[in-house]
Amino acid sequence: MLINRTLGRQLVAEWLERHRAARRAGRDRTALRIAAPLDAPGRPPRASDDALVRAWRAFLDYELGGQFRLPAADELARATLALEQALLPLRLHAEVYHLAALHFARESQLDVARAYWARGAHVLPGCALLPLAEAEFEERAGNIDRAANAYERVVQGATSPLAWVHALRFTRRTRGAAAARALFARARRSPSAGWQVYATAALLEASAVPDGAGLGADAAAQIAVNIFEKGLLPHGGELRYVRAYADFLRARARLDELRALFERTLARVDGDGDDGALGAMASDGARRPTAEQIDGLWDAYIELERSTGSVGAARALEERRAARHVSVPEPLSAASLAARFSFGGLLPCSDDEAALLGVDAAAPVSYTHLRAHETDS
Repeated sequence: MLINRTLGRQLVAEWLERHRAARRAGRDRTALRIAAPLDAPGRPPRASDDALVRAWRAFLDYELGGQFRLPAADELARATLALEQALLPLRLHAEVYHLAALHFARESQLDVARAYWARGAHVLPGCALLPLAEAEFEERAGNIDRAANAYERVVQGATSPLAWVHALRFTRRTRGAAAARALFARARRSPSAGWQVYATAALLEASAVPDGAGLGADAAAQIAVNIFEKGLLPHGGELRYVRAYADFLRARARLDELRALFERTLARVDGDGDDGALGAMASDGARRPTAEQIDGLWDAYIELERSTGSVGAARALEERRAARHVSVPEPLSAASLAARFSFGGLLPCSDDEAALLGVDAAAPVSYTHLRAHETDS
């Protein structure tokens, strides 16, 4: 038997390099595996779990990276093992279920992907992330009925308005205005329907392209106004809702209605007697607005008059505000004027003087920071 020493050396060198690469990969995997403990207690996500979660992310990135070039069945088994290991300490983390579903969906293992989304939704019934992710995946794949079923599961177990918001958007874009209005009627009767549901329904009516109902832009805008007005009954003390309604009215130049909205809201949240309006809000379940939110409402009303009304009307509002809040700086003080005249990062004085006055050019016009500045002084 003839021995080819040159060929032998080449084969040994080739396999030796493969052996070294395998050992390096084994060491890397071992380090990642040790850093991701299996015996960590399975508990709801906490900020202190950051190191644990990052360790398991690194391990799963390695295992699901597809660098092993295994047969499809072996690759599926390896990925499943890694994900099931991660679910031992991270059983209550929605991210792992979603990562598993996304991985198998990309590998065209759709039944496996759906099983992970369903399993996660069962383990975490109060988490809308997983059914919403499944619904979006199904809609993107053109499976509208499956997506609708996923959204229905979300709203049936809804504990926050977020589920209704996304279901309304989906229904409007896939089933039309009539179906979206019927869903909104359901949402209004749900205890989990917050102000966000009313704002979403109103904006969908105003911005959607007519779908055969024969409504023009003015009629659609009026329907949106009607929805906003209905939402004021349970949510008139929620200033984020009021600001959404105000932005809508201003964008459509309905200024008289906007002024009426500001007046009604200020009478409710900043009326005479701190225990009067705010106490009534507490009794009807409305969230008590913060001082900063009330300041923002006054700022928006005053800015409206300065932009589209008159200086006299704006001055009258400033005097009303000063009468209600003795800590508000004098409207004609240098600090108040510098804050009011600033716009888009531009200042009516030098940067150093603005800093001394407590004015931030990058901040929206507000007396809140001026009040804090004068208090510190």
